[in-house]
Formats: sequence, C-alpha cells, structure tokens
Amino acid sequence: MKYPPPGTEYVFYKDLLREGKAIRMWFGPKVLVRLSRLGLFSPDTWLEFFDTDLSFDLVHVHGYSVWFSKRFRLELKRRGTPVVMSTSSSNAYELLGYLGWSEKRVRLAFAVKGAIFRFLDIYDHHVNFPEGSVELVWSQFAKGLHESWASPKKTAVIPPPVELPPLQSGRHSGRCKLLFVGGDFERKGGHILLDAYREARQVIPDIELLVVGPPELALREPITGVRYIPWVSQEQLHEEIFPEADVFILPSHAEGYGLSVLEAMAHAIPVIVSSVGALPEIVRERVDGYLVPPAEVAPLRDAILALASSPEARATMGQHARSRVQQDFSIEAFRARLGSLYRSVLDKPMS
Repeated sequence: MKYPPPGTEYVFYKDLLREGKAIRMWFGPKVLVRLSRLGLFSPDTWLEFFDTDLSFDLVHVHGYSVWFSKRFRLELKRRGTPVVMSTSSSNAYELLGYLGWSEKRVRLAFAVKGAIFRFLDIYDHHVNFPEGSVELVWSQFAKGLHESWASPKKTAVIPPPVELPPLQSGRHSGRCKLLFVGGDFERKGGHILLDAYREARQVIPDIELLVVGPPELALREPITGVRYIPWVSQEQLHEEIFPEADVFILPSHAEGYGLSVLEAMAHAIPVIVSSVGALPEIVRERVDGYLVPPAEVAPLRDAILALASSPEARATMGQHARSRVQQDFSIEAFRARLGSLYRSVLDKPMS
C-alpha cells in the first residue's frame, strides 16, 4: 500500500469498511481463531472475511487467509479478476522453526485446516490456494517452502523495500557499540549473543551491547556493558538507535526473513547474522558482515571481535551493506518488480 507501482491505485479494504462500501463478517473468523487459541485448530490462522459489490482489476491479499463472500467470489470469476496472495515466508516454517512442531504434526494440522478451508471456500497460501492465482513471497527460501508444503502454483519472489535514511558521521570512531533488536529473545538467539558478548569482552573490555526487546529482560541479573531498553517506536529506532550502533547482530535459531537486518544495512551498519532462513540471501559473507552457524558461541564471538577490533572493517562493510540495499532492495526496484508482476497476471486472467 505504501509503495504502489506506477499506474496503480490501491483501494485498502479497511478504508472501504470505514466508508460503508464493504462489510466484514466476524462470527466465522472469530470461531476459527478461538479454536486455534485453544489448541483445537492450527495456530497459524490469520483470517479476514470480506464482502463488497465493488469491482477491481486485481485483488492483492497480503499475509491473511481470506474468506471472500460467495457474491464477491462469483464476481471475481465472472470478470476474470486475478488474485495475488503474498506473504513474507511460510506458515509451515513458523510452526516448524518458531514453535518447534514436528513435520508430522504440521502436516496433520494442515490436513485439518485444508478440509475446513476447502469446505468453506477460504483462500489460503498453503491449503486452499485460489486456482489461477499467484503467490508472492519475499525470498527464494520462502519459495522453496511453498513448493514443499503446498500444491503446485505460480510463485514469484520480490523482496520488500527499505528506505535509505541519512547517514550519521563519526560513528566508527571510539568504542564499538553492538545492537540487538528482537521480541522473541530466545528464538532470535539472545542468550547465545550474551554468552558470546561475555567472551568477547574479555578480549576487548570496552565493547558495549544494547538490547532492544521485551521489558522483562531488564529485570534479570545485569551484565556489565549491556544495556536493556524496552520496545521503542519505529521513529526512535531509526532516528536514535540505529545511528548510534556500530554492529547489528541477529543470531536467530529460526528466521523467516529478517527485515531488521536490511534496515540496519540501510544505515550502513555491518551485520552479524545466523545462516538460517532467508538471511544468506540478504547478507554477503565478509562483504556486508558475517554469517555464523546458529546456536554456536565461538563463531559469533569471533565475528564480534573481528568487527569490534577494526573500525576500518566496520566502515567498509557498512558502506557495502548500504550499497546493497540501495541496489537490490530500494523502493524503486520494488515498485518496478511489483508492477511487472501485476502486468503479467493481468494478461492471464483467473480461470
């Protein structure tokens, strides 16, 4: 919605709801979501119901499974209106990597969900994808997941755009300041980072670490050199936190994409990330930063020491990181890629 391709005008469904031009049905989605919270249904259920008598050239659904009214579905088929469904990664990966489910449990959950969604005609990325539509994901990693966990479909890869902020001068002089940002401290490797930081500080005592995350972290036993702050706004993150950081670290055990890594790179900050998920598609080893194995302290410690001991390396890698964002993840590149996808599906109407 924020960056429409040239020649595209978006109509956001929530605006239609406010204007009384569409309706949302609550009962059905609420029942399914409530069942998921009780453990009786797959917890990856994000569902919206939508009905309107308006017509569109193309419908783009991001993130949600969607329950279109019968009237609206018939109108889409009558007009041959294509549907693009987009998501950052894959619900299968969230269940496997984030929640630690077994593959057998995920397949069973998808089977139950698929039976219900097909019966109710609910469109879903994995279990009931609308015929003739296109799946849009953020990475090749996500594309592979959809090819493994869903029925065959056309899948396009377009990474999200990142704005280039103004640069701060003089960042790479003085002591090295490390930054970690994440809500799921355990999954994002927060405890591994603290262990690696302790070991790195024995070699370079003046390294600092700022952890931005859940406020309860600050209530635990303090660690010398580590400062905890609770969640901040996006404005504060980009105007106050990122400009003060010398190295951004995200040693996740599982990470569907890692948008915060791109945001740090846009600020010309070298990054240290785990070689999981889509992160190897974002970070070039020893160019933009370092890729380290997940859940291993020693490689993370060594990467921290390599950057903390060399302001020159931090400056060089930071510039490479920003150039990569500017070249491959810019708003202009995103709008051009998305516009090309829209044109391709408009030439091939929904069957």
